[in-house]
Amino acid sequence: MSFGKEDQNLARIGTYGATSAQQMGNAARRQSGPRKGPPTWANNYQPSEGTPDDVRLIAGDYDAERIDPNSGQVFTEKVPWFEYTEHFHGGIKKGMTCSGGIFRMSDRKRATPCRGCDIWREDANERRRIEAETGHKPVQPNRISFSNKRAFIVLDMGWFFKGYRYDENGRMKVGNNGQAYMDWTKYNEANYGVYQATAAALQQQGKAVETQQGLVRSWPVGYTQFNALIGFAEMISKHCKNCGGMDCIHTQGWICPHCSAPTFQGNESTMPADKQKEIINGITMCRNCKQAAYPKAVQHCTYCSNPTPANIFDVNLRLQTIKGMDKNKSQLHLAGVSNPKPIDGVFNELLKKLPDLPKKFAPTPYDEQVALFGPAPAATNTAQYQPQQQPPQQQGYGQAPGYGQAPAFGGYGQQAPQYTGAQTPPQPWPTQTWNQGYNPGNGHQ
Repeated sequence: MSFGKEDQNLARIGTYGATSAQQMGNAARRQSGPRKGPPTWANNYQPSEGTPDDVRLIAGDYDAERIDPNSGQVFTEKVPWFEYTEHFHGGIKKGMTCSGGIFRMSDRKRATPCRGCDIWREDANERRRIEAETGHKPVQPNRISFSNKRAFIVLDMGWFFKGYRYDENGRMKVGNNGQAYMDWTKYNEANYGVYQATAAALQQQGKAVETQQGLVRSWPVGYTQFNALIGFAEMISKHCKNCGGMDCIHTQGWICPHCSAPTFQGNESTMPADKQKEIINGITMCRNCKQAAYPKAVQHCTYCSNPTPANIFDVNLRLQTIKGMDKNKSQLHLAGVSNPKPIDGVFNELLKKLPDLPKKFAPTPYDEQVALFGPAPAATNTAQYQPQQQPPQQQGYGQAPGYGQAPAFGGYGQQAPQYTGAQTPPQPWPTQTWNQGYNPGNGHQ
């Protein structure tokens, strides 16, 4: 549904009490100043294979551009993750962050210059030409890809040690200054050999391995992982942040958050389930007050009088990567979830400095794009591809959205031991006890 042509409705859409599942569902249907700082691939989190990671997603505060499909007007929505687009060139095996902007796919004249977008269009035009001549759809040329990404901030609550970086031949990597590279490495069974080698090398220098519990990193996710997170968020929204109960919130209907006019009653609607989900996860215009917002759920909790649906930032997750028969494909698996609760205070210091996602994933400057992928064809008017200066994006960080009281039940695990510094972790590696995996049927018995 269009928001209409009233500009005030399109200037900025806040959360309006939207659940993470609503915002994630909306973002999945939709589609930034020059980049400075570490490369986008550096220091990113990826779920471990084997033993699940105990993690917490940290809500950020970012502006995401949207286009009203009917009016074509641009508006911004506040979201807790950072959105960007990545190009990858299969021929040279290198990528960059798209600078085309919100109109990169829909309106070339309004899009900002991007060499990656140009190459994608060049190849698409050539494939159409070949198809017109031969009558067959060609696969090539197809040099570059589009990939819409959402970057989250992740607190991995496992143990880490600062270990030496080794190349594929097991040799220690050294910089131009002669100093060996060292990275924070997850302390688990797979990396135990690296820990032993690091400990032995440092022992010769009279030093101990530096260790700490917890590490905060960025986590860029693509289409498949983001859709998996949407499913997790929908399950988590049945837990109550107010009382800590699990699978105890039930939805009776949907109303406008501004005027409380009914949107529809889920149990009475003849609308197909997929259409209901589209409306619930979309920003729509209220027929009564003409204000744009996500529909607000009318809910009750089995255990308290103030039902407060939890979002994906309110719980601890046990995440792992599972590979199937095709080794090139993997699946994000949720091995467990806690009841809604605050982040353990042992991690407070780590949370004081969070990754600057807008800086890290900002568009690659156009001159760098040309250096990477080559200039536009000679017939192209290159004047239109001059880099455009954009104002720096402001970023607001903070703790995850407010929590209710500490839950009295439904918890898991043990309080993390509080020691850091140059200490040797437990042998062979630390573990955390979880009472149960995630089961939507598990609640209060």
